[in-house]
Amino acid sequence: MVFAGRDPPDKKENPMSVDVTKALVARNVPPKLVIMETRKLPLFSDNFDWENQSQVRRAFAELGSRALSDLEWKQLLAHRSDKDYSLTMTEDGRYARNYTVGDLCALLIDHNISAGFRMHLPVRQDGRPIVVSYPRVPIDNETTDSLLLLQIKGCKEAIENIEDEDQRRKSIELIRSELKKMEQSRTPAFYRFPTDGFDLFDRDTATQIKRKIGSTS
Repeated sequence: MVFAGRDPPDKKENPMSVDVTKALVARNVPPKLVIMETRKLPLFSDNFDWENQSQVRRAFAELGSRALSDLEWKQLLAHRSDKDYSLTMTEDGRYARNYTVGDLCALLIDHNISAGFRMHLPVRQDGRPIVVSYPRVPIDNETTDSLLLLQIKGCKEAIENIEDEDQRRKSIELIRSELKKMEQSRTPAFYRFPTDGFDLFDRDTATQIKRKIGSTS
């Protein structure tokens, strides 16, 4: 059979089959990290592609801003040990880290598993939620569990491990409500990943760092 003016259907690329982790792979070479006083700073090369960094950051933020499809979830799992360089970021403004594609996948995986209960955990006096144990996906282990199943397991384990008596009752009530919604709808919970908690470096900052490191060498 001849398909005039177009490719046969089985040759067309299905947009749903595109691997979303490919957009997390940077074209850049990771910068050298230099210890300086009480900080760890990145020493970027002169030809570092800042626009490519922005593209990768947007791809990471986009994955954290919406619910994942079953295929995308499987793709994150499949690439959680990838060593390709992705981004250089800092969470506290002092210690820079070179994140690989696998690192970003692991962050999104861990966050998504805890999405059903994370927002309902009791908080400490400093406003941060308490830490509870829940099912995680080790990098060296395979899992066939769906995101929904892992979220359900996570909610149940979190309920058992909340020790703060003052807020325990309300938190458990909210998590059970979330759990019921997931079990009835058979749809994973969604909770936006806070990519704005990770800071990038820009061209100006990189120049300042280079001058500072050069003045002390």
